[in-house]
Amino acid sequence: MDNESLLLPISNNDFHVLIVDDLDDNRTLLRLDLEDELPGLHVDEAQNGFEALEMLEKNRYTLVLCDLMMPDIDGFEVYNRAKEIEMNSNLPFIFISANQDQNMALKGLEIGAIDFLKKPYDVTELILKSKNLCRLKIYSDRQFSLVDKLNETNLHLKELNTQKDEVLRIVSHDMRNPLGNIIGLAQILQEVPDQEPEEIKTIADVMIRSGENLLAIVNTLLDAARLESGKIELQLSDVNLIKIISEEVEQFSYTAKQKNISIRLESPIREAKATIDEPKIRQSIANLISNALKFTQEHGEVIVSLAQDDFDYIITVRDNGIGIDSTQLPFVFEKFSSYQRSGTKNERGTGLGLSIVKAFITLHNGSITVKSESGKGTLFTVRLPKV
Repeated sequence: MDNESLLLPISNNDFHVLIVDDLDDNRTLLRLDLEDELPGLHVDEAQNGFEALEMLEKNRYTLVLCDLMMPDIDGFEVYNRAKEIEMNSNLPFIFISANQDQNMALKGLEIGAIDFLKKPYDVTELILKSKNLCRLKIYSDRQFSLVDKLNETNLHLKELNTQKDEVLRIVSHDMRNPLGNIIGLAQILQEVPDQEPEEIKTIADVMIRSGENLLAIVNTLLDAARLESGKIELQLSDVNLIKIISEEVEQFSYTAKQKNISIRLESPIREAKATIDEPKIRQSIANLISNALKFTQEHGEVIVSLAQDDFDYIITVRDNGIGIDSTQLPFVFEKFSSYQRSGTKNERGTGLGLSIVKAFITLHNGSITVKSESGKGTLFTVRLPKV
């Protein structure tokens, strides 16, 4: 709802009035007076307080005309209980009673009722007050709706601001390190050109790994941006899923060796035909393996497996690393989750990897779940439909 909605015209068709009275004649007279003078409005009737409360729980009204003295619960009790229902917090009440005691009128006004009419009421007064209060209720609802929309927008802006800060952190910290390595090593080659071949190879290896780390960060940020804008599409092709997984396990064997971690693929399947977006599934598997290695200590193990049932291929990545605290499990797939930590060798991540994995798997109509126990390890399970 925008500012213009506050200025939209209001007609009798927008009025929804509830009449509460235990006498049929009184309800009929009120309804006829309203319908004669305010054609097009909607009128509901309740013959006692309990029936009125049931209707007030199910329907939105712009005004309640309520008798005070009723056999089950009086009008004051109807008002108090109605106000406990959130959507009725600003619902106007007019009490109508044959009781001429001024204290009754004052009590009604004290508890919050908008007005009090004595029977027999003046029809002109009834119509003017009903019309004005209905209009006031509608304007009030529109304002509340606009405030809620503004609050939602402000919350979204705060989230975007937090994400911006995280991107700046990635650019200023995570990207600076590999860039610094590349520039520093290039300067060494420039200043000391007569390096031994083995030294040059070592420098080149470090520069390549730094460049790959930098490229991975850039690609992650680009993927996150495309997902946010909804401009990412699947480019499907027929592949052998077991081949992709085995290649990714092999790709991470060097990283695992550096941390002295055992990594292996376990699968009874030798061929798993799937129609997928290969780069996105490769990236998803790579992110899960990288995540497992990051949070597994020396001499630990990471096991990747592929199984199947009648409908899905089931990929699991299991480690016996440091695990995830149970209070944080619901947030692991969130972007820039507050639960970010360094790996067992102080490795850092962007805070986007798992959110991108979930998005890519969801695009394939698949699912991903996680189980973990602090200090005992983590299990990610991906299900990809065969068709």
